[in-house]
Amino acid sequence: MAREMRGLSPSELARRIGVKPASCSHWESCRSDPSVTNLSKLAVILNVDFDWLATGRGNMRSGVEQRIPPYAADVIPADQQELLDIYLRLKPQRQRALLDFLRHWG
Repeated sequence: MAREMRGLSPSELARRIGVKPASCSHWESCRSDPSVTNLSKLAVILNVDFDWLATGRGNMRSGVEQRIPPYAADVIPADQQELLDIYLRLKPQRQRALLDFLRHWG
């Protein structure tokens, strides 16, 4: 999810980390886990919280400000960016409720 939000292909991410593209594919499909060193690199490149990346718990973004910076329109269209901005301003309980609603509705 974080890689896609950054608009990176698996091969581009692999190049930036310094691993083979198959490594990223294996990490994303849960066939293997990245080393702590590669997790650190991933967190920096993807601009996500290390603990969230390593455990899936907590907030994706670190720090008080949870807003994802705007992306170029060719990566995320303005209406989708607006939805994301609104979602990220919600409290976690409301985020879950909104996701439940959208899953049911979609």
